[in-house]
Amino acid sequence: MSFLNKLRAGIFRFMQGRHGPDQLALAMLWTSLGLNLLAVLFSAVSWLSTLLSVLGFVLLVLCFYRILSRNDAARGAENRKYLSWVYPMRTRLKQARVRFENRKTYTYFSCPGCKCRMRLPKSVHGVVRVTCKSCGRVFEKKL
Repeated sequence: MSFLNKLRAGIFRFMQGRHGPDQLALAMLWTSLGLNLLAVLFSAVSWLSTLLSVLGFVLLVLCFYRILSRNDAARGAENRKYLSWVYPMRTRLKQARVRFENRKTYTYFSCPGCKCRMRLPKSVHGVVRVTCKSCGRVFEKKL
């Protein structure tokens, strides 16, 4: 067995029963690296550089604590809480990007009843009668 295969097997044995990296751990890792990069960029301001370095280091230690933890239930609950906070923001950003890309083709508007987003082709002109798919409300939209 080569050295790399032995190393891989050893790491695999060490990580058995541990939580391992998840989305929260990766976010903490990238934030830690970003804070340390900012500390280098703001090295002229010594107190700010020190503060950013310490915050980055603490976040890195917490990240590795999460990765090497054997309490899988607690780390999973923390990750679910983080994802329930992050996914709505990701969805809004993704939808905003799609609306921006299609801005020349479609007109976007919201239902006055449930605030559901809808779209109509820009080729349609005048007053259009629209029925919301979510709440069933019928309203008129001037294009």
